[in-house]
Amino acid sequence: MNERYSHLVRIHPSLPSGRAVVHPVEGALLTLGSSASCVVVAELPGVAAEHVRIERLRSSDTLVVKPLAEGVVTRVHGFDVPPSGADLPPHALLQVGEAIYVHRMLDDDEARHAALPPLPGPLTTRHGPLVAALTRVQALAGDGGPIWLCGPAGCGRSVVVEHMRALAGESSTGSWIVPISLDFRVSGDVPADADPRRTVAIPRLVDRLEDLPVLIKSMCKERPPRLMPDLYAAVLLYDWPGNVRELRVQLERAQHPRYGAMPGAPWTLADFPDVAEFVAQRVRPERPGAAPDLPPVEPSNQPLPPGLDGRSLRTHLHDRRWRLQQSADDLGINRATLLKTIARFGLRGPADLLPRDWMAT
Repeated sequence: MNERYSHLVRIHPSLPSGRAVVHPVEGALLTLGSSASCVVVAELPGVAAEHVRIERLRSSDTLVVKPLAEGVVTRVHGFDVPPSGADLPPHALLQVGEAIYVHRMLDDDEARHAALPPLPGPLTTRHGPLVAALTRVQALAGDGGPIWLCGPAGCGRSVVVEHMRALAGESSTGSWIVPISLDFRVSGDVPADADPRRTVAIPRLVDRLEDLPVLIKSMCKERPPRLMPDLYAAVLLYDWPGNVRELRVQLERAQHPRYGAMPGAPWTLADFPDVAEFVAQRVRPERPGAAPDLPPVEPSNQPLPPGLDGRSLRTHLHDRRWRLQQSADDLGINRATLLKTIARFGLRGPADLLPRDWMAT
């Protein structure tokens, strides 16, 4: 396997084609700004000619960001960068002006896939390692061996199975053609006996933030929303314990006429109260410039209150206007357990209360 090294993946704004901008971090340091003399050029509003200097540490995969301009936005994972600089660990966000990057450890093949437009169909991913794994496994799918799809609940394992089975037997010459013989094995963790060449490990949504914009656009179909800057930054900082399943619920709540704006309206942070509450409670690291605490894995196996069934859970959520954090607190469980329970009872989200095509009308 090729060695992984640091890359800066610009997830906002993407190119008109939907492609992300991927910059390898080569050498000991580089500059990022709007000037053509910078190694990473971002000719975008709010980006100074020489905005930041990025240094690579010899002792770890962490990068160090040091601001070069005053009076402009420079943040690492939502916190302003002090003059002395701040750590940028893998998976953390870097915001310079209106440009938002994520620090990824990628090999050459994964970096090439990260720069491509999102995969078509319901997968809607442009996360380099995931696209590379799906492409690799697809090439091996016809020899009769098992294909392992691993990842946490709500990450989209069933969508991958459905999509690849739908492509099986197609006769076109496109790159996403899957042989008919498909033997899928679905698991939460990667089994010890799974062949790495035949395994797709689907990351948590918080570990593939570059997928958030394309997933939101896909889920909202023909009428994608216009996310205001405060909301855009907040959804990238949110911990998404329910993964893609929670994203669908949050989007339905924001568009539900009983709870938020109608389709097509600009969305603000007020339309996502759970996201707003989470971001407001974030605490800056005690040591200036320290790496921010990235969201931990939240367990989803807590015991449920006795007597809780689908009907009572639906009533509970509706009475609390589908505020997941408040609902989970009142039930004495965490959000991950609540999202897992919603899925187990077959409650998709607020849109269950309306005709199935209401979001597209």
